[in-house]
Amino acid sequence: MEVSGRKEDLAQPQSDASKNANQIYCDPCQHDGHQLPADGYCVDCREYLCSACYSIHRRPAVWRHHQLLDAQAMPKIKPATKVKDTCTDVCQKHTEKIIEYFCNEHETFGCSACMTTGHRACIKVDYIPEVAVTYDTSTELTETQEYLLELFKMNENNKSDTLSKSKAVDLHAKRAKAQIMKLRTEVITLFERLEKDIDKSVDDIKSRDEAKMTKLANETEIISNDLQNYISEIETKVNERKICQLFIATKCMKESIDKIAQEIKRVAENESIQRYVFEPDQVIVDMKQKLKGIGTLKCLDTHAKVAEFEGEVNVKAADDNNECNITGMTLLSENKQLVVADTRNRAVKLLDVEQKQFTSIYKTGDIVLKQPFDVAEVEHRQIAVSYPSARAIEFLTISESGSFKFDRAINATGQCHGITCIGSNLVVSFNNPSVVKILTTNGRVIKMIEGNFEYPDYIAVNPVRDTIYISNGSGFSGSVTCVTNEGKVNTATEGDHLGRPHGIIVDKTGSVLACCQFKDSILQLSEDCEVTTELLNKSDGIRNPKCIAKSKQDTLYIGMDGDRISMFKLY
Repeated sequence: MEVSGRKEDLAQPQSDASKNANQIYCDPCQHDGHQLPADGYCVDCREYLCSACYSIHRRPAVWRHHQLLDAQAMPKIKPATKVKDTCTDVCQKHTEKIIEYFCNEHETFGCSACMTTGHRACIKVDYIPEVAVTYDTSTELTETQEYLLELFKMNENNKSDTLSKSKAVDLHAKRAKAQIMKLRTEVITLFERLEKDIDKSVDDIKSRDEAKMTKLANETEIISNDLQNYISEIETKVNERKICQLFIATKCMKESIDKIAQEIKRVAENESIQRYVFEPDQVIVDMKQKLKGIGTLKCLDTHAKVAEFEGEVNVKAADDNNECNITGMTLLSENKQLVVADTRNRAVKLLDVEQKQFTSIYKTGDIVLKQPFDVAEVEHRQIAVSYPSARAIEFLTISESGSFKFDRAINATGQCHGITCIGSNLVVSFNNPSVVKILTTNGRVIKMIEGNFEYPDYIAVNPVRDTIYISNGSGFSGSVTCVTNEGKVNTATEGDHLGRPHGIIVDKTGSVLACCQFKDSILQLSEDCEVTTELLNKSDGIRNPKCIAKSKQDTLYIGMDGDRISMFKLY
């Protein structure tokens, strides 16, 4: 059965709408808002081109290598293309166009008009959609990302330093004001003591003169009474006309009257008192005239630190028979555990610094000679311990669970004291004779450093400058000496201000922190051993400091006589 109108519908020519649907237009012109039929195709650009665009497509250097297909060879159906990333940034010079090109010669971006007019002669101009296809896997992007991460880490460190320095701003002000108040209190206390002395002198003079005047007053009163009696007796006899008795009485009075006259003269001669005024000491007079202020604010080295107390860690073990005496300490590389040498209890101990508590212990037994002095981390979780009297160095491994394991021991061939590492070798101080040696971990001597040492004690290393710092005890004085790895003395500082230095460390800025035992203080020295500042002293609870360690987070640990290690945060 024939369907009415079916053939007629099929035979009818295509409408204009259908033709327009199948028509292929020039892509660049469509991009600019114009519809012109395509007369060619660029395989590289994957774009249809009108006759005008086709004719100029090979002219610019950026398109000369492109493969073009004419109207007969071009695809009749627009190839299906994957959704691809496109440039969207608008050209500042040609605001109707998009930036799609990069000129390597001038290191500048531009649109097609920019490249055609300003970079036609440039040798290397990249079409961004082309070169960007593999850019996400390029070396340049990888290096840029790595550099950005490096900059990010540097900035994070700066942020941390800024926070630390902000805290230091407050602490410096707080500490300076405390020092001012301390001076004020000391001056007032001194003045009060001196005032009491001069007040006592005034009171003594006053007391003596008062006693004298009281005595004289009593004497004059007695004399007055005697004289009045004599006068009264004479007047009575005169009035009664008893002249004979008057004669006899008057003659008898003469000797007594002479004595009274002498007494009156004596009283007159001795009635003087101490006359005085207060005259201030010339030093105070000069000070009042010259003093313009009570002091100045001394600007310290930019690396000078300020410390704030953070707490204590108890190092006393349950089976310790004696009070602890911490002579050496080192932080393990993770900065979470502290290893200390307790000489008095012949023990090496492990402490959890985050939890601020004792973890485990390695005891050398009751052997008198096995008293550990100093400790140093040699490799990851392996430490070296010096035993001066035993003339030995032991190597111990610390498990992740915190238990000690004896590895081996070497003969140190001397009374080894301070110990630290430089590279894969040990740096050890010795007494009798006084010398510092660089040893292999097998005990072989690589180098001997002989200096003006009386009792070389602790060792610290600055790996950046290849220098070694040595604390040297001498009576109540001492020195800190900086030598090169070759043994050449660079600088040194000595004197009573060091108060027999013991433990020393070098921080990341190159500053040296030294325990001054007899001064009850921690000094900060420059790389050249000049005193920068007194970081801590007796008022901070420092008593007889022996050893010192510092974490990467700028927490300071100080070992002293007693069962606790003091912790301070540096800013």
